[in-house]
Amino acid sequence: MRALLWGKVVEAKLHALDRAIKANFDPNQPRVPAGNPDGGQWTSTGGGSGSQSANERLAQARGGRRRGSDAEATPAQLARRDIAEAQARAAIRRVNDIDPAWKPRASLTRPNSVEGEIARAEAARSEAEVRLRELAQEEPTSLIDAFRRQHGLDLLGDPIWSREQNSVSTCQVDGVPYLGVNSQAITYTNSDRTSAERARSVLIEKHPDVINTDDIGQFPNDALFHAEATCLLRAARANGGTLETRVIEVTVDRVMCPSCRTVLPVLGLELGNPTVRFIDPRGFTRTMRDGHWIE
Repeated sequence: MRALLWGKVVEAKLHALDRAIKANFDPNQPRVPAGNPDGGQWTSTGGGSGSQSANERLAQARGGRRRGSDAEATPAQLARRDIAEAQARAAIRRVNDIDPAWKPRASLTRPNSVEGEIARAEAARSEAEVRLRELAQEEPTSLIDAFRRQHGLDLLGDPIWSREQNSVSTCQVDGVPYLGVNSQAITYTNSDRTSAERARSVLIEKHPDVINTDDIGQFPNDALFHAEATCLLRAARANGGTLETRVIEVTVDRVMCPSCRTVLPVLGLELGNPTVRFIDPRGFTRTMRDGHWIE
């Protein structure tokens, strides 16, 4: 049966190729580069009223977004710019998770130049990576205290985000610091919630003996929306979805709750089974590995 289906697929592709040849398709005609929604599709370079340039096709692939620099740029340059800007945004976002006030310096590169835009993005990413290395040198408790000062006071200096109700955690993976908050924090993002909900779905399926399958929003599943889990999920997202082989130390400014003690070890299994050591404000430590607390 599979052989028959495969034969029909091959036959259909041959017919399509034959039609393309008869229609005088040019195999050297440029395509929209990979990384765009229309990646791989043919694009025209003619100047007639009924034709589109490669850059016009790329602008359409981006949802109609065009810049002054697009007109003279090649498809390869536009693809490089997209990659450079995406990398810069990711690096800046990781810094702002910890230091929300930070931003890269203004660039002096030539405006309305795609190469200038690439250079600006690369410079911003480089600055963000330098700032991350600086933050990595800070004591974990200092990072947490600085974060609380930035987000925990109202205009009169009164606390609005108490330690009794909310927690903050921090860890490092490959020399890059990450900060975690619980889902009630103002810096908890849609990406954080999506990651927690996906993890909950996976754990419900794989570990029904640990996870609450009847009331998925209650104990102990709520641990996936706590600061400890957020810190690990953010680190995993930044490292291809896995923390495999890592040895990680997570500092938390509240005592670990019963939900976290129940769920974190199996979450660790799904994140590549790193060895994770948690340190609470009392200096008490707890280490997980292989789905269990080992000390």
